[in-house]
Amino acid sequence: MLNLTQRQFDRMNDAMDDAFESRLVKVIAGALRELADPPSDSELRELVRTGRERGAALNITADLDVAVFAAFMVAISRFNKEESARFRAWVVPHLQREGSAGQVRIALAERSLRGKASEHALAARMCALVDSVRTAFAAEV
Repeated sequence: MLNLTQRQFDRMNDAMDDAFESRLVKVIAGALRELADPPSDSELRELVRTGRERGAALNITADLDVAVFAAFMVAISRFNKEESARFRAWVVPHLQREGSAGQVRIALAERSLRGKASEHALAARMCALVDSVRTAFAAEV
């Protein structure tokens, strides 16, 4: 049986956290490469970290859902005010849905975007981003 001290466990947990964050940054950076003004590496890492924290507050904890939520956070940082308001109107009610699991929240937000994608270029771009993140994240496993 393996016995770890609390300090050893904390270090192992921190290392796993750092590895997951690096993976998210890599996946999201690849998904966002078509942006005219992509975030710098340090800005991207900070946005991913913020996305993870906000996602956890919304009970979004499954790795792939965290990746999608963090990608939303990064993308919205590049939107103008009109795009930001529109995107928020589409997804925030689903993400803040009381009593729902994080996976349900992400699924509802994504469904909302997909329902609007044929009429709104912004929703179509976000669906493409979600698809890109999902594909890249799955390939990283």
